Amino acid sequence: MDSGAEVTHFLLYLNFETYLNNAGERLAEELRMARAAKLPIVMAHENDPERAGCEFGRFFSTTPGDLI
Repeated sequence: MDSGAEVTHFLLYLNFETYLNNAGERLAEELRMARAAKLPIVMAHENDPERAGCEFGRFFSTTPGDLI
């Protein structure tokens, strides 16, 4: 549904599953489009293990190289 609202930011929720499998590939492509559109990126890093929280350093090995 298109509400007609203008997108002003991209919220990137980071947890253990970020960038994994097909969903991760789709997320990476959406993030590339957001960067191309020069949208501000707001990152929220999950720390709670019950919500798939993880150490931030994990993202240096799972994030596609062009997005680091």
